[in-house]
Amino acid sequence: MADDESLELRAAWVPLRPWTLVALPVVLLGLSSLVSGRLVLLLVAVAGLVLGLVVQLLFSWSRNRQGPVMVLDRAGLEVRGHPRVSWADVEKVVVSTFQVRGSRALSWLTTLQNGVVVSFVPRPGVRMPPPPGGLKHELSSWESVRQARYGTNLTVVPSFFNASARRIARAAHHLGSIPVQDDTKQ
Repeated sequence: MADDESLELRAAWVPLRPWTLVALPVVLLGLSSLVSGRLVLLLVAVAGLVLGLVVQLLFSWSRNRQGPVMVLDRAGLEVRGHPRVSWADVEKVVVSTFQVRGSRALSWLTTLQNGVVVSFVPRPGVRMPPPPGGLKHELSSWESVRQARYGTNLTVVPSFFNASARRIARAAHHLGSIPVQDDTKQ
């Protein structure tokens, strides 16, 4: 943690997996355009890649300029735009793995084929805020799935943010004396 008194989660600038997936066709298109002598194909491919990267960077910048999407400190945790949750209302933090079923192409494009999720499980009767990230409508429609799968509405997929699962769990334990259950080692 930066100052041992808080952890600020911000959106990751550029998830790398989608860009490595996009770079392969661009390289192949570039090689074929060099062989065939059609440089227009190469220019179109590179322009598309650069445009996509610029859009991703602008999206990340716009989310981060509003401040952190989630803060963990001595008083509890706060998801931007929602009331603070006291550590006394958090029963445990669970770190687990998940696997996206269905389209492999979609899971690769979203960096979510296999990953880690950090779940903040509340004490009975406590309502947790939705996950951080700014996709309020999309995330709210998955609330019942998160409740059934993880026992909470507040889940964090670290690959989308600037902190690892281990760092998030360690911050919750250090700042709020919250027990951490690591299901990734099973």
